[in-house]
Amino acid sequence: MYHEYSKKNFLLLCCLFSYFIVQSQTGYDEIFQFGVYKSKWALVIKNGKYGFINSSGVEILQPKYDEIHQFEVYKSDWALVKLDGKYGFINSNGDEIIKPKYDEIHQFEEFKSDWALVKLDGKYGFINSSGEEIIQPKYDEIHQFEEYQSDWAMVKLDGKYGFINSSGEEILQPKYDEIHQFEEYQSDWAMVKLDGKYGFINNKGVVVFKPQFDEVSHFDEYRKGIARVLIYGKYRFINKYGTFEPEF
Repeated sequence: MYHEYSKKNFLLLCCLFSYFIVQSQTGYDEIFQFGVYKSKWALVIKNGKYGFINSSGVEILQPKYDEIHQFEVYKSDWALVKLDGKYGFINSNGDEIIKPKYDEIHQFEEFKSDWALVKLDGKYGFINSSGEEIIQPKYDEIHQFEEYQSDWAMVKLDGKYGFINSSGEEILQPKYDEIHQFEEYQSDWAMVKLDGKYGFINNKGVVVFKPQFDEVSHFDEYRKGIARVLIYGKYRFINKYGTFEPEF
């Protein structure tokens, strides 16, 4: 009798234990309204992590993220997610399109159509709308496209400036201390500075005058089509063709 009673108690305890295990595995700390993030989906929290269930109670996305942002905010059918301090994206199927690895992800279109600026370990690069890394995060700064020239963006690396184009190619290696605006001194030219000396590049990124001048005046200030420069302690003139004028 005692043996049967103990056996029944043991079976009951096993059933209860199994029940609590199932409950702990399937229960959520919080379930939000359906349809807030996506039609027929509800955001859930378990142990401080976020995921999704559908209207049938099926777990679409296991609760594992520290944050899940709204769909459509960054891109149609994508939602920004955060895990261990890093950001990535999931799609409307719950698939991880971009693994959470970036410190920052900016809005698409902010710099260029279908591109988003990303930051990783203090460096900047770009991803495209397919989730591909177009430019590896390696620059200290990336300026807006079109700011200096159509389809170009200024970049900074190790304190030096250069340019990338809208295909992600490095048009001008970052090597100058300063790059001025094109057209400021001469049509299709930009003044550059390196080691305290000034020179010019053209709108193809080709050097017209290497940085060698201590001073450069604006063209036409002294004579039409001519700019005065100071080189080796002497004043000379350069012309818009990229050559020195004959000395007087």
